[in-house]
Amino acid sequence: MNGKIARTLAVGAGAAAVAVGGAAPALAAPEAPGLVSLHDLPGYGGESHTQLINGSGTFCLPLGPLDNRASSIRLSDARVEVFDSPGCFGAGLTLAGSVPDLGLIGWDNRISSVRITVA
Repeated sequence: MNGKIARTLAVGAGAAAVAVGGAAPALAAPEAPGLVSLHDLPGYGGESHTQLINGSGTFCLPLGPLDNRASSIRLSDARVEVFDSPGCFGAGLTLAGSVPDLGLIGWDNRISSVRITVA
């Protein structure tokens, strides 16, 4: 597992390119491989927690301030699995792409860890 993990916490509209608050239109998926951005509101709004993997490998990432609070998730070109327990354990779901409303698939305020695989 070579690589580095960078974390960003952004709050509100205009805080960062992947953190959009309010009713702003959804942005396109992040360009960087290995980027996962969780948001506490549907539609990629509100507080966000972004994790960027610099390198390749498989990483299990904690959610920090959005543990059991994520309502939407934006993904880049990487394999991503979400879990309802810390340490990438418990019930899990593989995501094929970004999900603007986790409630529609039964995962609103449920994610506690994320496993990301970057080639």
